[in-house]
Amino acid sequence: MATAAPATDSPRAKAREQKRFEAEARQARSRERQALQHAVRELEKEIARLEQLQKEFTAELENPETYQKPGRAVAVNRELSSVVEDLARGNVDWEQAAERLGALDSVS
Repeated sequence: MATAAPATDSPRAKAREQKRFEAEARQARSRERQALQHAVRELEKEIARLEQLQKEFTAELENPETYQKPGRAVAVNRELSSVVEDLARGNVDWEQAAERLGALDSVS
């Protein structure tokens, strides 16, 4: 007497399993895409904030009154240097996130 093959070996069961696998993969890509989109938006906000600070510090260094206050120019210059470094890191992070997002979009 022949025994029936397990239900998972049937073509219908394999097709269901394949569809489930594909749906899970789409959902994972969607979650990753959303996370990357959020990261890109947050990085853009931070970059804009840093660019504004850079303008403000640069303007202060261009103001002759800054140099009449003892130590102010040195302090502003240190702050400006820190902002420039943070801005460079933020731009690199943004480029990497945008590149990963672009790669995800090209797969979908």
